[in-house]
Amino acid sequence: MAASCAYAERLAEANAMLEKFLHIAEQDMVVFPGRRLKDWDEFWRGAAWYQHQKDHDHLMDGLRKAGLQE
Repeated sequence: MAASCAYAERLAEANAMLEKFLHIAEQDMVVFPGRRLKDWDEFWRGAAWYQHQKDHDHLMDGLRKAGLQE
């Protein structure tokens, strides 16, 4: 949702969703990837399979726009 809001130029909402997601993930995940885009890029490459690289890249770009730092 954070990436979708970011692409819709609803950046404040995107950032709030991202922060909420990261807070919950940090509490619930056994191994929390971290608060950087690089860490989540590696996590999603291992956790989800994308038929096309551009789909993965689109998600990462949306998370970057939502405020996930490099």
